[in-house]
Amino acid sequence: MSDSQSTFLKHLGGKAIARFKLDPSGQPVFVEGEGGTKHYVIDLSLPPVTPEVSIVTYRLHPTYYDPVRESEDPVTHFQEQITSFGDYRLNIEAAVGSRLLAERVNLSELLRRPSEPRGRQQPQHGGELPARRPPPGPVCRE
Repeated sequence: MSDSQSTFLKHLGGKAIARFKLDPSGQPVFVEGEGGTKHYVIDLSLPPVTPEVSIVTYRLHPTYYDPVRESEDPVTHFQEQITSFGDYRLNIEAAVGSRLLAERVNLSELLRRPSEPRGRQQPQHGGELPARRPPPGPVCRE
């Protein structure tokens, strides 16, 4: 684990996660792009975090129409909904007081992380957290 990741973990009480949005039958939700490419709907979020976090910025792949996404909503665990058809590296930044904590990680790694950091129960995305609509149009073209 890098120093920046351990600092992120220590001060935020857990690592950022990503979850596929699922339909009622448990299958991943997707938007069909040009040529039939499936762009899967994915929720990015933090675990329940300290009250000092004021904003979380997700810096996505530069080919997104809107590659910088921000959330100021601790109720949804700073959730941001994206669509993606592939893996890429992204930066997650959390403003904690006057500090900016950052983690650089692959989307696939976020999807593999457990939903219950440090033994705390985290609401399942697409279920108990308020739903957010994905941005219109295709997003990531690599």
